[in-house]
Amino acid sequence: MRAEIEWLAGSADNARGVALALSSSLFIGASFIIKKKGLLMSVEKGGSSASAGGFSYLRQPVWWLGMLTMIGGESANFIAYAYAPAILVTPLGAATIAASAVFARFFLGEDMHICGARRAPPERVCVSPSEPEGGGGSVARAPRGLLHECRAGPCRLS
Repeated sequence: MRAEIEWLAGSADNARGVALALSSSLFIGASFIIKKKGLLMSVEKGGSSASAGGFSYLRQPVWWLGMLTMIGGESANFIAYAYAPAILVTPLGAATIAASAVFARFFLGEDMHICGARRAPPERVCVSPSEPEGGGGSVARAPRGLLHECRAGPCRLS
């Protein structure tokens, strides 16, 4: 397996850089979920939410664990650049989005839909942008209609 990775990456150093970049994406993706868990726990315990200007989440050990996880992930990403060129390391940062979407599904119970991870209300149906609100309820199947719906928020395609 190691020889295959080295062959794909071009050298042992590139393989180390790619491995560090991928592990960095997992750590950073997990850190978003851990910090959100800390924020939710803070609000459950009666603290004011961060969006309302509250700082009670700073007393949550779970939030600090998420922050340490993010620092570890960013450090791994920084070190990855020492082993592999930026053209290999930088695109792997996109794996953070996929990792956090999967982690959000399993640890926060957020629903996945075509545009990403969000808690979508099950009764909403995507309508095409050319239709008036609530008119006919046809599903947006054209790429332009789906793009509009992705910007508008979560939906279900039927």
